[in-house]
Amino acid sequence: MFSRVRLQEQDARYHRFLLKEKNSKVIDTYQMNRLAFGDTSSPCEVIYATRRTAKDHGQGQEDAVKAINENLYVDDYLDSAETKKWTSNIPEVVSELRQETKPDVDIVTNLVGHEPEKKILGVKWNTETDELTFAVAPVEE
Repeated sequence: MFSRVRLQEQDARYHRFLLKEKNSKVIDTYQMNRLAFGDTSSPCEVIYATRRTAKDHGQGQEDAVKAINENLYVDDYLDSAETKKWTSNIPEVVSELRQETKPDVDIVTNLVGHEPEKKILGVKWNTETDELTFAVAPVEE
């Protein structure tokens, strides 16, 4: 994320470093033109740059601007979405979900005689044993 933020030319001169090859007497000077990972101020600068970009270019994208300002910290984004499908291996939870959810939410129950495994994002959940499993294709050598 830091490398996505370009330094202004007048600030880049403060981001210089020296490099000397192992068996050489020549010392080369390099200058960063992007934020460096490890600089103390980089996280703060990334937050400012991201929020400023959202403010300057977020016309008509109010939901995106709000999400950036409220749910983003450096490069970590935390948010939620309304779930449209629920299942549980606890009958009391299923009963409570039926009472509290909207009509368009699908509640998948684990009825006797039905397959106990539910597939969720490619991971299988066995509701009887409460185990998560996934299938791996064998690697050909």
